[in-house]
Amino acid sequence: MYRALASAAAIAAAALALAAFVPLLAPALPQCTDCAFTVRDAYVVQKADRGYIYAGGSSAAYGWIYLDGRPLRPDEAAQCRWLNALVRGGIAYVSCSDVPRPVEWTGGGGSPQPGSTCRRSASGSRAAVFAGNNTQDLRPGTMLKVFDLSAQWEKGLESVTMCSSAEACFKVEDVGACPDFLLAWEHFSNTAYKPGAADYADEVWRAYWKDGRWHVQLVYEGCSQIWQEVWVDGRLIRVCNKNGPRGGYVRVDAADVKIEFKSQDGNANAYAVLSRG
Repeated sequence: MYRALASAAAIAAAALALAAFVPLLAPALPQCTDCAFTVRDAYVVQKADRGYIYAGGSSAAYGWIYLDGRPLRPDEAAQCRWLNALVRGGIAYVSCSDVPRPVEWTGGGGSPQPGSTCRRSASGSRAAVFAGNNTQDLRPGTMLKVFDLSAQWEKGLESVTMCSSAEACFKVEDVGACPDFLLAWEHFSNTAYKPGAADYADEVWRAYWKDGRWHVQLVYEGCSQIWQEVWVDGRLIRVCNKNGPRGGYVRVDAADVKIEFKSQDGNANAYAVLSRG
């Protein structure tokens, strides 16, 4: 089906070596935001913020590459005898097979039919909003990554894996809520300190609107060495490495919700205000 390669460099070298005789179903790979295609003898590689497909002497870049439903990690690569791709919103969802299995749109008219949309907004301090994966180290300017899950559900997906760093990925499923956000926070602001590849995973929370209220719940906690706190609308919900509450879920009966993250490193403090409109 496919085999992992050692490095992105190996992928690029192999792609160039085979460029003269790798057959394609089309003269060039489509550089598209919404399309479907099947190609033979393809190589895929994920870099820090872009994914690439190589075949037949051509290449195309996408926002991220998902292989068999799983996002490739930065510098991860794979080789496919036949690659079947569905691109939605600039994200390439691919699978490998021994025979071609062309992907068809789920909606009519030759284009994908997204789900219903909802109005939403997110703002804050030392926070940035992303519609897809982002594994970059953006400290100290951005300590909190806010992933707009609603953007994924509007593509018709039922589950998605979001990555906040090379080693911090979280699978979430559509619960029929909108807005829907995943918040991933890093508690060390000093870029000289590298606690490991799993940055932006000291507190990971999901906040979604359903049944007329916000639901804020813990997804993952990876605190170490220093204390940290989570506040929701001015109420201390959870602490680590200090005395205090250890809550993991709270409901908020308001149109907006403010979620704050604080640590012993005061420069890492960040918050997000999430709204339905």
